[in-house]
Formats: sequence, structure tokens, C-alpha cells
Amino acid sequence: MKAFNVFRSTAFQWGSLFMVTFTVATWLLFAFLYYDFKSEFEENTKDLIERQRSLFLASRNRKASQHKKNNIQMHGDFVYLLVDKEGDRVDGNIVHHEFFSGWKVLSDAQLPWLKKKAVNKEEGFLAKWVKLPEGALLVGYSNRALVETEETLQSGLTFGVLLSLLLALGGGLYLANRTNRQLTLIKNVLASIAKGDVKKRIPVQTPGNDLDQIAAGINAMQSQLQIVLENMRDVSTNIAHDLKTPLTRLRQKLEFANESANHEDFDESIIHDIDGIVETFDALLRIAQVEMGTRKSGFSRVDLVGLLADLEDVYQAVAEDYDDELVVKFGQKGPVFVFGDKDLLTQMFVNLIENSIRHSPSKTLIVLQLQETEWGPEFTIADNGPGIPEAERKKVWRRLYRLEKSRTTPGSGLGLSLVKAIASLHEASLALEDNHPGLLVRVQFSHGGHEGK
Repeated sequence: MKAFNVFRSTAFQWGSLFMVTFTVATWLLFAFLYYDFKSEFEENTKDLIERQRSLFLASRNRKASQHKKNNIQMHGDFVYLLVDKEGDRVDGNIVHHEFFSGWKVLSDAQLPWLKKKAVNKEEGFLAKWVKLPEGALLVGYSNRALVETEETLQSGLTFGVLLSLLLALGGGLYLANRTNRQLTLIKNVLASIAKGDVKKRIPVQTPGNDLDQIAAGINAMQSQLQIVLENMRDVSTNIAHDLKTPLTRLRQKLEFANESANHEDFDESIIHDIDGIVETFDALLRIAQVEMGTRKSGFSRVDLVGLLADLEDVYQAVAEDYDDELVVKFGQKGPVFVFGDKDLLTQMFVNLIENSIRHSPSKTLIVLQLQETEWGPEFTIADNGPGIPEAERKKVWRRLYRLEKSRTTPGSGLGLSLVKAIASLHEASLALEDNHPGLLVRVQFSHGGHEGK
């Protein structure tokens, strides 16, 4: 079954396709080289024969003028035959041969040699008849070099193709086995994850191949899923803590009011407790709606300068009630536009301002600043309060997470979670930094997140 899976694998199939393609390409290259070489060889042979014929005629004329016998100097690689007008042999190294027009390859085995020689059945002679005043001359040259070259090329091609097939087959099997091992790892990890082991990860090499990149993506997704599951567990625990106390208190007050005959004993704090519970669920629903991105369809240009100026008028009085000082600074004159939802941006700034006021002692200086940077508009809110320990800065963005573990102070722990959701919707980055002393929150909007400035 394992071998069957290997041969059916994508890696082996692609390797086989490459193997076939390489083989066909090799044969085509050989065919091109062969016919190119053969054509070149034939042309060179024809030139050689023509030169030999010219040399023979020149030698014949020279000997005739000197009254010497007209004997042809025979050469083993050439075939010669000189005949008179009647077709009778005059000279040459073969006895006879019929006339033919143009070029023709004469078989060595079929030539009637004048002298016995070792016949090579595969050897031939490219030959041509040339008419002379006194008869005709047949001149041919051996194609032995061509035959030997063909044999060499064929042997090399056969060996090369077989070697390439073996290498391609071995490489395909190796890649298929390697891919199968990686896929098996991925399948095993995914199976473990399906059973609930969210901490399982796929081994990844650095740098890795395509499957390693996929594995890295699965690991990143799994890490995010683990964070989501941990957040869900924390949210469930925190909801239980946050709602158990007010619900218990509410039940006791309702029992007391029910047992009392005097309805004046009805405590208005019951309504306050119910409002707090409703507010918690309302905040959770609002965060979910923001994270779904449905509000993005109503985005428009929002002037942050005008928005913060309005908040300054409202929250300066609130800060004074807490004996704090609120200062708003603008880095430049004129409006600063972003593309977003005005109500949500207002909610984000309100949550940050109220967070600084609520969690800082009296006499705290709270500074809001808006300025343009090369990356886009930047908003900061800084105070000289107690700040947030560095180890807790990533945790405070979680839903229902509170630094005050006893959970006796007002608040639901959802304010900064809503801030994070709104910032993410507007493609803005958030950072918590040390203000020495106190806390500085930085909201960096990007140029891509606003239009028409």
C-alpha cells in the first residue's frame, strides 16, 4: 500500500512527467544533431570528391601531355572507376558499375572490387558519375566516419537516456517519499489537533520547501487558534467572576424585597446591578460586531481635530471632578482626516480617556496629542499615573481581563478590548509604552486607512 501511495503521489507524477519530457527532449536533440552532422558530413564528402575528381583530371591531363600511362592512384577510402565511351573499364579499383545520375551511396558489400579486401557490410561510399570527353569517371568516398559517429552517438544516447531514466526514477521516488513523510507529519498533527491537542505543531525546516511553508502557515494558524481558545477560556472564567457577584447580590435584594411587605424597602441599586450586567453583555456584543467589520460599509471622512476638540470640552470638566488635569495638543493647524466611523472613533478615544481618569490617582496630568507623521496621523494619550507593568501590557487587550484581580472596583475589563477592535477595524496600530512615570498609549493610523486629505 505504501508503494502504491508513493507512485500515486504528486511528486512522483511530476517527476515522471519531467522524466518523459527530458527523454523526448534528448531524442529530439539527438535527431537534430544527427541530421545536422549527416548533412554537414555529406556536404564535406561531396566537396572532397569534387576536389579529388579535379585532381585526377589535372593529373590525367598532365600525364597525357607527358605521354605517361594514365593509372589512377587508388586509396582505400575512395572508389574509382574510369570507363571509355563504350562503358568498358579503363582503370580504377572496382571492376564495373552501372551508370546513375546524381549522388548515390554504394554498398561496400555490393562493389566488385578489383582486389580482395575486408568487406564492411555497414560501410558505404557516397559516389557520383562525371562525364568526360572520352568516357566517364565514377568517384566515391567512404562514409565510415559517419557510421562510426552514428554508432558513438547512439551508444552515448542510449547510455545517457538510461542513466537519466534511472536518475529521474530514483529522484522521483526520493521526492515522493520525502513528500509523503512531510504529508504524514502534517496529517498526524492535524489529527492530534482535531482530538483537542491545540499545542501540537508541525516540524518546519529553515529555509523550507513549499510544504514547510504550508506547515509554517498551519502552525501560525494553530497558534492564533490557541490564543483564541485561551481567550475564550479566560472570557468564560471572567464572565463567571464578573456576573456571579452582581447576580448573587441581585437575588438577595429581590428575596428581601419579596419578603418585605413595604415596597419602600426596594433598593434602587437593584436597577444599577441589572444595568451593569446588561452593559457587560452589550459591550461584548459591540466588540463582536466591530470585529465582524460590518460597520466598515459606513466609513466616511472624519476630522480627528474636531472630534478631539469636542471631547476636550466634555472631559475637561470630568477630569476636574476627579481633581485631574486634561490637556489636548495638536501638532499642526487645520483638520486631520481619517477614513472611518465617527461614532466608533469617538468611543475609542472616550474609552482611553476614561481609562486614564478612572485608574489614576488625583492630581494626574493627562495629555492628549494629535500630530501628522510620515506614516499617517498619530494619536497619543499619556498620564503620570501608576501605569501598567510591562508583563501585563499584552494581557490588558483581552476581553474581561483586569489588573485588579479581586474585581471589586467598577468596570468590566472590556474598555481596552473595544479599543483594540476599533483600531483594528480602522487599520491602526496600538502600542502601550512607559511614560516615566505613567502610561502612554499610541494609536498610529496609516495613510492607507484614510482618504482625500
